[in-house]
Amino acid sequence: MGGCSQTVETSPEVEGEIGHFGLEAWWFATFSKNERVYIEKTYQHPGFLTVARPLTTGSGPSAYESAAALLTAVANQLSTYPQERDMALRLFVQAEERAQAESDVLALHLVYDGMIRLHDRWKQRHSDAPDAAFAACYRQVRIGERVARALRSRYPMRALPTHIGYEMMVTMLAEVENYDRAIEACRQARLEGWPGDWTARIQQLAKDSGSPVRYISSSGMTQI
Repeated sequence: MGGCSQTVETSPEVEGEIGHFGLEAWWFATFSKNERVYIEKTYQHPGFLTVARPLTTGSGPSAYESAAALLTAVANQLSTYPQERDMALRLFVQAEERAQAESDVLALHLVYDGMIRLHDRWKQRHSDAPDAAFAACYRQVRIGERVARALRSRYPMRALPTHIGYEMMVTMLAEVENYDRAIEACRQARLEGWPGDWTARIQQLAKDSGSPVRYISSSGMTQI
């Protein structure tokens, strides 16, 4: 009696950035062969290249501090065509898991930054993108204070960068006329020290809501 055989793709040992961070099993389980080829062709390595496919070939030190940083960088490069969105999301999910496992709050901040930009880019094409973008904003804002503290510790001479999570969250809340939450987000961003004209935005949001902000000084600088 004849038997039936099924070919199962295995996870061979690979080198390159994927091998360096021990991501081989995940790489083969998460992407089809065609997807892996596509990602490798799309990916542009930041360093001096000595191999054609730096994600899976070559040895030596990595150009990235962590697996989360690598995966985020690869995902950020998948932003040109709509069909890349799903592949980028799978990369971001793994990047988030690795950053959380390593308690790397700065890497996690960059993961959410990339997620927000990806969803915002395709919000006209995918109905779930606005909600997904807001969810990523919320997760980035939730760690905002820790990120600000970590950035000041690592780069004491640099100003904090723009916080896309706060910026987009305030805009999206204002669009649905949830002015109280938008004002609360502005105040939180200002308290944590993220750059932006938060006071002016609070004033405009309060005006739009029909409840102007009151002040306790004649100069108008101190809000109640």
